[in-house]
Amino acid sequence: MSIYIKAVETYLPGPSITNEELGEKIGFKPELIYKLFGNKGRHFSTNIHTGKVTCTASDLIDIVIKALLQKSSMCKSSIDFIVVSTATPDYLLPTSLNEACFKLELGNIETYQILAGCSGAVQAIKLAHDLISCPDNDLHNGLVVGVESSFKFWDLDDDNSNKKSMKELVNYTLFGDGVGGCIVSDERDGASVQIKDVYYKYLGLNEKPGQLANWKGTRTNIDYQPMLQEEYKLIEKMVPVLTQDTMNILTEKLNKNPDWFMPPQLSGIMVEKICNKMGWNEKNIFTMVSDIGNCANAALYYQLKEFSDISFSGQSGTLISIESSRWLSSGINMIKL
Repeated sequence: MSIYIKAVETYLPGPSITNEELGEKIGFKPELIYKLFGNKGRHFSTNIHTGKVTCTASDLIDIVIKALLQKSSMCKSSIDFIVVSTATPDYLLPTSLNEACFKLELGNIETYQILAGCSGAVQAIKLAHDLISCPDNDLHNGLVVGVESSFKFWDLDDDNSNKKSMKELVNYTLFGDGVGGCIVSDERDGASVQIKDVYYKYLGLNEKPGQLANWKGTRTNIDYQPMLQEEYKLIEKMVPVLTQDTMNILTEKLNKNPDWFMPPQLSGIMVEKICNKMGWNEKNIFTMVSDIGNCANAALYYQLKEFSDISFSGQSGTLISIESSRWLSSGINMIKL
């Protein structure tokens, strides 16, 4: 069963942080940030000059839900469920989604929050697809949201920032905060995009994790290890291969090559390498990562919005997300209506 997207909205917190601003804070040459990663900007939910938190994850969820309802002219009572994916929740409990629902005075609604890296956005859309597709559920309209608000990780006023390891520092240069979401429905009327196929698999590869995001409790007599760690060279080696493998699976489902490609949003340089290796012209891809950073669970929605706004009726698109934490592969085939 296909599901339909009736609205897509995105939001970026605060101003764009340039490589010059960021480099000064973390002791990283700005020209080196661009040369190594191809990223020019990113947005944080923290004011990097004052350290003040400007947006929590629940704040961002609240913002995008309001925007989606306004754009679609749907009322809150017509929404049957909400699915959120994030790697940076405000708390373990209550969930950021339920906090946002409390602010919005939403009640008697099914809510699901997925804790995951980049593939979480596809997991969320797959869950939404399955919820709508099962007749016994009697669910027809849902909100799907991806959000990142990493203020608990970014201590940009830390005087020891320039003493952090490269595997930790690289996270500052690659990632950014943001939120995106869409309204999904079993009704075609008023929809802009049809979701044809959703693919998601844990691959079980014999490789060490490419990304670690830790959390701390109150216990002090254990080794927590780094809070953030990125094995960028391993990711650089693995992701292009896994992207091609995933594209092969999705094109077989689509029975043709897509008109548009939405590649994994790891970095500007990685997008260039992946697309060159796979033979994709930059005129036929949708990517935002070089301007806004890797927004993890929110990244998919910036690409989806471009596909919805720019592509022509009948054109197809394939979106791929590779999560390096324990090597997960995911993707979506879609058609512009």
